[in-house]
Amino acid sequence: MLNLSSGLVHKLGGPWVPYLPDGPSEFSRPQMMHTLYWFRFGHTIGALAFAFIMIALVHCSHWWLSRLWSLRPFQWLGRMSYTLYVWHALPYLLLIGVFGGESAPLSTQIIRLPILVGSAFLVSLPVYYLVELRVLRMKLRFSAEKEALDLRTGTMVNVAAVGGTASGGTASGGTASGGAAAGNDGVDAPGEASAPDGPDAPDA
Repeated sequence: MLNLSSGLVHKLGGPWVPYLPDGPSEFSRPQMMHTLYWFRFGHTIGALAFAFIMIALVHCSHWWLSRLWSLRPFQWLGRMSYTLYVWHALPYLLLIGVFGGESAPLSTQIIRLPILVGSAFLVSLPVYYLVELRVLRMKLRFSAEKEALDLRTGTMVNVAAVGGTASGGTASGGTASGGAAAGNDGVDAPGEASAPDGPDAPDA
């Protein structure tokens, strides 16, 4: 496991190192230099491990992990992962306090684990669907390109087809900027004179 500072891992008998010193008395320089704490190496190891995983996912499309993470549930989870990351702490802090804190018995920690995961989704889902997806759709309206990456689906989309008005005065439906309607509809483009009605204009 990457997070070896988890108290649950410690109680289950797995490899464990403290994340930080327990109190002010342990923040002395000798204590910090001679004690192995997770924050000194754990985040670096985690980042390197995920870097190798990402390289393998890109270059080995037939790898079993690549095929697994390509399934729709994992794609959906990946798109919502940042929302979960931002909002999971709110129910965690409340529920961990309710269920005995960090010093709770092992049985309590095992029982509350699925409750914590479920509460993170319960808080994040409304934010994702009612706020984040709407903002991502709105973002496409201000794209200066004809095609842009839709972060809701991970695919390139036609900005005009999405139904948003692109920047620069572009009308929805794909009409060109500058006020010219599709097919001109009898309106001359700027700088172009209309052909005179009636008799032909005199030759130059």
